[in-house]
Amino acid sequence: MSPPWVKPGQVELADWLVDNGYKTGIALFWDSNVMAELSSGKLDMWTVDSWQSFTFKEWLRPVDHDHLPKGPFFVLTSYMDFRIQFAQVYDEYGEHIVYEDDIFTVFAFDDASELVPKSE
Repeated sequence: MSPPWVKPGQVELADWLVDNGYKTGIALFWDSNVMAELSSGKLDMWTVDSWQSFTFKEWLRPVDHDHLPKGPFFVLTSYMDFRIQFAQVYDEYGEHIVYEDDIFTVFAFDDASELVPKSE
């Protein structure tokens, strides 16, 4: 049985990410920390305050996680976060979707230059 702080599907998603070779990811607070925990640290997660500001949390994170990671990374959003925040700020990234179910969407990027906010 999963701990109460684990959302449905998070255990399977963490396993899928690790099994498919993903190592570095970005997510909102609860998803970020849970993925790191469920993967026993195999996923190096970077935590953002919101998809709109894309600022990195200043607490409960490694010191070097204050900017976008270098090299390949994934972005993990819940369905609700994606529809409310992520899609409003960033261009369409359909070609970057590597995982999608009723709860989560995962986008994979080769580097930070591929993650560009929409122009105001």
